[in-house]
Amino acid sequence: MLKLRSYLPLFIAVFLCSCYSPRYIYSPSAANVPVLNHKGDSKLALYYSGSSFGRKEEKFFYNYGFDAEVAYAMNKHWAILFNKYNRYEKNSGDFDALRLDSAVIIYKRSVTEIGGGYFTPFFDSSHLSFQFMGGLGIGKFSMHDNGKDAANQYYSRYHEVGITKAFLQPALQVRYSKYFTTSFAARFSILWYHGIKTNYTAAEQESFLLNELTQSPKTFWEPAVINSFSLKKLPAYRFELQFDFASLVSSRFVDYRSVNVSIGAMVDLSKLKKGHK
Repeated sequence: MLKLRSYLPLFIAVFLCSCYSPRYIYSPSAANVPVLNHKGDSKLALYYSGSSFGRKEEKFFYNYGFDAEVAYAMNKHWAILFNKYNRYEKNSGDFDALRLDSAVIIYKRSVTEIGGGYFTPFFDSSHLSFQFMGGLGIGKFSMHDNGKDAANQYYSRYHEVGITKAFLQPALQVRYSKYFTTSFAARFSILWYHGIKTNYTAAEQESFLLNELTQSPKTFWEPAVINSFSLKKLPAYRFELQFDFASLVSSRFVDYRSVNVSIGAMVDLSKLKKGHK
């Protein structure tokens, strides 16, 4: 009996953790790593992105969205970027009176970024190149939370916050041919959250790791692998498959999504004009 009582706090902790529905404050976007060689090279791309879609514990959940990306080489070494990112997400727990966190959380995210940077062949190689991009972004994030509390009473909560973002993005590109390129990027994203509007109680914000969201920036390391290919008869058009990952670097933990997969199509307007000529 004494041994059972000694393990009781551990059983309670495991039970509570199993009931926890995270409130994700961040979800990674597709990385804009254009394949640039000469002045006038460009990229106009649209991606379908996400990381989960299906049913979990009989509750429907999803995470999907769209990324729009633009890049233009002003000369043989310098480029400008524009990114637009949207996400629509849902995660949930169980509607069970015995659980302390029984919720359905719906998210909307939107960030617009501008930036630019430097690109160059690596050691004068025609197959290896390096680029270093960076930029700034602004956006917003909201979530609506509906469920039952510990007293088995229905509740409704919302949480809205503004986002300011800065990013640095080194990348190495391997060109196997002029039709196929693999890029390895390592983006660092720094996010400042501000202007919170919420009806979560102070205790709820502390429980869901939202109480210190505006006190310090959140930094994420986001490595990505991007495969880009075109067809021999259509060199102006490219298709891209990329895998993005996110890892929190900041010391204060928050819940976040760690994976993003994007499939996209793009056009190089300079090559398109040459093809028409």
